[in-house]
Amino acid sequence: MHLFNLIFVVIGVVDFKRKLFYQRIMGYLLTPERAINGPIYSYMVPTIDIFDAQNLRKWMIMRKASLDLGKKFTYRIFMYSSIFIAIYGLMAGVFTLTLFGFLKYEIPLQAIILAYFDIVVILGILLQMMKTGAAVNQHFSIHKGILLRLKGQFLQLITNYEHFKNMKAINCEIKRALLDRIQEMGLSEEEIKEKADESLAVIDYNIEQLDFDVENDSLKLIGITCTNEVLNSIYTSLVSFALFTVQYVFSQGLI
Repeated sequence: MHLFNLIFVVIGVVDFKRKLFYQRIMGYLLTPERAINGPIYSYMVPTIDIFDAQNLRKWMIMRKASLDLGKKFTYRIFMYSSIFIAIYGLMAGVFTLTLFGFLKYEIPLQAIILAYFDIVVILGILLQMMKTGAAVNQHFSIHKGILLRLKGQFLQLITNYEHFKNMKAINCEIKRALLDRIQEMGLSEEEIKEKADESLAVIDYNIEQLDFDVENDSLKLIGITCTNEVLNSIYTSLVSFALFTVQYVFSQGLI
């Protein structure tokens, strides 16, 4: 029984990590910026033509598709993970109250130890799943931040093209990519500003879409959105419970 339950929850972690990998790829597609300590594959992912409004529009479609891929399977993960959290949480409560003598059940100590092992392993993996889900949900903000940086560069391009063109782009990969693309296309200043306006309109739409999706497409367990704040609350509760348990054990002279 433990093995089959373990397989179910591990598959959930793998599915969430797949979604996290896709979201990282989507970020690399949108910006030429790469972290020095980033993964090797980040340098293998090309950046889309950010000066093309059509590419920016299709990026958003692709991002939504990357989250929707295997959505029915993800719904099954949500369902059985919620059931596991409820069942194993109830088991943990019953065995703890029995061990402390609050419930008068005659349960052998060996059975309680085996049950605790099962509970700790399954709930630990579910906690890892929630941590991965929080990392996936965090990419709503990460992608929005990338779009805002793109918007800032496009605004500079539109408001003062001559200054933008003559600026040193060594420390800004986005600015350098835009200047290289402008040089390749050989457009007039009016055509450049027209294309920049089109890209800005799409960027604004993408930002609004992300604000909407964060409320509706975020990964959740038992109806709770996976976020770092929720994880911190869980960690605090677990530490508090552990300290209470140790204090109770010593106060009652159980060891």
